[in-house]
Amino acid sequence: MGAFVLIVLAIMATLQSTYCSTRCVDSCVGVRDGDYQNCRDCHKFVSCSNGYKYDMPCPSNLVWDDNVKRCEWKSNTCP
Repeated sequence: MGAFVLIVLAIMATLQSTYCSTRCVDSCVGVRDGDYQNCRDCHKFVSCSNGYKYDMPCPSNLVWDDNVKRCEWKSNTCP
């Protein structure tokens, strides 16, 4: 029974981290430091640091993929 509970908790944590990592960010107030999906432009991403938001461009012809947290040729998180 204990192993089953641990497995369920692990699955829930994975689903939660996947959900949280693919949200776009308009403001960094109350957001953990890191890089996030830009809500308005797939060719940019948002870098949050100490509550401040920095709009960062991807290199030419690349788009942000929030699943891997980097600019890629194709993105599964930004249409």
